[in-house]
Amino acid sequence: MNTKSYDVIAFGGLYLDINTSGLPFDHTGIPVETEIRGSKYVAQPGGSGVNFVRRLQRFGLEGLFIGMKGGDATGALVGQLLADERIAACLISDEGAQTNVGLNMVSNDGDHVVFSLGSANQALTAQLLLPELAKELTSETFLYFGTLYKLDGLSARFM
Repeated sequence: MNTKSYDVIAFGGLYLDINTSGLPFDHTGIPVETEIRGSKYVAQPGGSGVNFVRRLQRFGLEGLFIGMKGGDATGALVGQLLADERIAACLISDEGAQTNVGLNMVSNDGDHVVFSLGSANQALTAQLLLPELAKELTSETFLYFGTLYKLDGLSARFM
C-alpha cells in the first residue's frame, strides 16, 4: 500500500495528443490528396483521465492517473511530459504495443477531425488495472473512469 493518499484516481486511455486549430477545412471534411498546413501545434499527454487529473491540480487536489503505454519512444515521451507537468502517473507498459497518439484538428469554423492511432489503450485489462488500483485506493479516494468506451480490454467488464 502506498503511503501517499490521492483525492482521485483516474484511469483510462493515454495519448500523446497533438492539438492544432485554425486549419482550412470545413464541414465537408478534408479532401483526399490534399496537404493542409497549420503553423502551430501543441503536443501534450492527453486522454480524459489525464485531462481530469490536470484540472484537479488547479483546485489544489491530488490526483493519480493509471493507464497503459507501449514500449516505444512515444511511451517514454508521454511519461516524461507527465513528469514535467508534475502529473502523478502509474503507466503500465506493454512492450508489444504502440502508445496511442491523438491528432486533434480544428478548422477555422470550429469543425473537428480526430485521428486516433496506436494499440496500448486496447491492451489495458482488468487483470492489469485492478492490482494497481488496489495499491492506491483508500476509502476516501474517488474514481474517475476516463474514455472507458474506447478501452476494448476493459469496456466489456464495466458495461
